[in-house]
Amino acid sequence: MRDCMVTGNGHGVDVFDSADADLGTIADPGNNVFQMNTELGLSVDGSAGATLIEAVGNTWNPRIQEANDAGRYPTPETITVPVPYVAGNNFTVNSGWSLAR
Repeated sequence: MRDCMVTGNGHGVDVFDSADADLGTIADPGNNVFQMNTELGLSVDGSAGATLIEAVGNTWNPRIQEANDAGRYPTPETITVPVPYVAGNNFTVNSGWSLAR
């Protein structure tokens, strides 16, 4: 997914059991906008088929989960530990999954 707006929803994008998603890579940034979703911008969850989900080079809610004032993560990082659900966060990551953001 490239150059898309995921804004003003409950859950933005939910990648669940055995699913895969390419929301942006280091070589090909997503340039998607995940903002103003009441629950989450991106949910990486489920219990089957856990995998790495790439979501590099996107714009998120500013100053949430270490995003800068512009809503960007200037240095790509892979999150390999669970990140619990908190309404309003940019993302959540279930155990066994990883998120490159």
